[in-house]
Amino acid sequence: MAVFNEDTRVKIPATIQFLRLGYDYQSFKDADIDFQTKIFLNRFKPALENLKG
Repeated sequence: MAVFNEDTRVKIPATIQFLRLGYDYQSFKDADIDFQTKIFLNRFKPALENLKG
């Protein structure tokens, strides 16, 4: 019998859908997070530089 839980019913299908829409997956393993602001610095800084032109 298959096991159904939040991961199989919600998290995994949502992640797959976002990947199909072109989003990138950011693992916590390689993340540089500012825990006061909850910002992924390794993603935020390059995106901000991209806006400057």
